[in-house]
Amino acid sequence: MTFKLFKVTLRGGINPGSTDYNASFVVAESPDAAYQAVRDFLDNNNLCHDYERELKSIELLAEDREYPACRTMLFLAEARP
Repeated sequence: MTFKLFKVTLRGGINPGSTDYNASFVVAESPDAAYQAVRDFLDNNNLCHDYERELKSIELLAEDREYPACRTMLFLAEARP
Protein backbone atom coordinates (compact mmCIF):
# COMPACT_ATOMS: atom_id res chain seq x y z
CA MET A 1 0.00 0.00 0.00
CA THR A 2 1.44 3.36 -1.07
CA PHE A 3 0.25 6.48 0.66
CA LYS A 4 0.14 9.77 -1.17
CA LEU A 5 -0.31 13.34 0.03
CA PHE A 6 -2.92 15.26 -1.96
CA LYS A 7 -4.06 18.87 -1.88
CA VAL A 8 -7.83 18.86 -2.47
CA THR A 9 -9.25 22.22 -3.58
CA LEU A 10 -13.00 22.84 -3.66
CA ARG A 11 -15.05 25.36 -5.65
CA GLY A 12 -15.98 27.20 -2.44
CA GLY A 13 -15.64 26.72 1.28
CA ILE A 14 -13.81 29.96 1.98
CA ASN A 15 -14.95 31.22 5.37
CA PRO A 16 -13.16 34.29 6.76
CA GLY A 17 -12.84 34.13 10.52
CA SER A 18 -13.38 30.36 10.73
CA THR A 19 -11.99 27.13 9.30
CA ASP A 20 -11.17 27.43 5.60
CA TYR A 21 -12.53 24.34 3.83
CA ASN A 22 -11.42 25.50 0.37
CA ALA A 23 -8.11 23.61 0.46
CA SER A 24 -7.44 20.46 2.47
CA PHE A 25 -4.47 18.12 2.69
CA VAL A 26 -5.26 14.41 2.68
CA VAL A 27 -3.14 11.27 2.95
CA ALA A 28 -4.84 8.61 0.85
CA GLU A 29 -4.12 5.88 -1.69
CA SER A 30 -5.84 7.61 -4.62
CA PRO A 31 -7.20 10.99 -5.71
CA ASP A 32 -10.76 9.62 -5.53
CA ALA A 33 -10.26 8.49 -1.93
CA ALA A 34 -8.77 11.90 -1.03
CA TYR A 35 -11.73 13.86 -2.39
CA GLN A 36 -14.21 11.41 -0.89
CA ALA A 37 -12.67 11.90 2.58
CA VAL A 38 -13.13 15.67 2.34
CA ARG A 39 -16.60 15.40 0.82
CA ASP A 40 -17.78 12.90 3.47
CA PHE A 41 -16.56 15.19 6.27
CA LEU A 42 -18.37 18.22 4.83
CA ASP A 43 -21.56 16.24 4.10
CA ASN A 44 -21.65 14.55 7.52
CA ASN A 45 -21.13 17.86 9.33
CA ASN A 46 -23.43 19.86 7.03
CA LEU A 47 -20.69 22.37 6.21
CA CYS A 48 -20.71 24.64 3.14
CA HIS A 49 -23.36 24.71 0.43
CA ASP A 50 -23.60 21.76 -1.98
CA TYR A 51 -22.05 23.68 -4.88
CA GLU A 52 -19.13 24.75 -2.66
CA ARG A 53 -18.33 21.10 -1.90
CA GLU A 54 -17.67 20.33 -5.57
CA LEU A 55 -14.13 19.44 -6.56
CA LYS A 56 -12.06 22.11 -8.29
CA SER A 57 -8.70 20.31 -8.37
CA ILE A 58 -6.55 17.63 -6.79
CA GLU A 59 -2.77 17.92 -6.72
CA LEU A 60 -0.38 15.10 -5.83
CA LEU A 61 2.24 16.61 -3.52
CA ALA A 62 4.24 13.61 -2.28
CA GLU A 63 4.35 9.81 -2.25
CA ASP A 64 5.49 7.21 0.28
CA ARG A 65 7.98 5.53 -2.06
CA GLU A 66 11.67 5.79 -2.86
CA TYR A 67 11.31 7.16 -6.39
CA PRO A 68 7.94 8.94 -6.55
CA ALA A 69 6.55 10.05 -9.91
CA CYS A 70 5.86 13.50 -8.43
CA ARG A 71 9.54 13.70 -7.35
CA THR A 72 8.74 14.44 -3.69
CA MET A 73 8.91 11.82 -0.95
CA LEU A 74 6.35 11.50 1.83
CA PHE A 75 7.64 10.16 5.15
CA LEU A 76 5.23 8.55 7.59
CA ALA A 77 6.32 8.52 11.22
CA GLU A 78 5.38 5.56 13.38
CA ALA A 79 2.69 6.18 15.93
CA ARG A 80 3.81 6.04 19.54
CA PRO A 81 1.76 4.19 22.16
